[in-house]
This record gives sequence, structure tokens and C-alpha cells, in this order.
Amino acid sequence: EKARKIASLLTIAPPPPIDEGTRFRVAYLSSDFGEHTTGVNVVGIFKQHNRDRVHVFAYATSPPDGSRTRKRTESEAETFRDLTELSSLQMAFAINADGIHVLVDLNGHTLGACSHVVALQPAPITIFDQGFAGSSG
Repeated sequence: EKARKIASLLTIAPPPPIDEGTRFRVAYLSSDFGEHTTGVNVVGIFKQHNRDRVHVFAYATSPPDGSRTRKRTESEAETFRDLTELSSLQMAFAINADGIHVLVDLNGHTLGACSHVVALQPAPITIFDQGFAGSSG
């Protein structure tokens, strides 16, 4: 209910159109970019995108744990943002301001999830993977 009331106050802008020369913007959102099964499983994915065609973002929603996995994520994502100090609303606006086309939520319905952020639809497409690869309801 709270997210619905907040959402009515938002003006979420569409991402930039994907024209020739425009790179597709994919973002990964997670509280588990550190030494956690999810972080270990996804750390290599950031380098696998064709950087000529895709701009890769990683949004961390938990503080750094000092692990090698977290440091690799910070260096291998083209744009890494630590959102731990932001409210759900501020996170949604930050993601939207980056013009994200596809948001990949690596938590889903698990501990540390940012369901309120995803509910605000800061990107036109959201995919759930890793932590909870099922339906969001």
C-alpha cells in the first residue's frame, strides 16, 4: 500500500531510446555482491557483456565486506554504485536517472531484498535471477 501511494507521486522517466550508437543499459541490483553465493556466482558476468553495445551497472544495497568478490564487482561493472545509504525511493530515482533499460534483481524475495525499489518500477523491464529465480507474485 505504501509503495502504491509513493508511486502515484513519482514521475519515472523512460530510459533513452535504443538508437544506433546508443548502448543498452543493464543493471544488476543486489545486497549480495560480497562473499555470498550470489556474489560468487555472478562476479564474472560483468565482463561478459559486449561493452560496445551494453553499459553494465551494478547497484549494491549492502555495505562493502572487504572481500575479493566485492572488489571484483566494483571494478568489473562499468558503473558501480553503492546505494546503502539511500531510501527505497532514492534508490528508485537513482536507477531511473541512470536510464536503465533492464534491471536484474539478484535478490528477489530473500533477505536483503529491495522489493520496495523494484515495486516502484525504476526500469521498464525487471528480471529476477539468482537469489529467488521464481515469480515475484
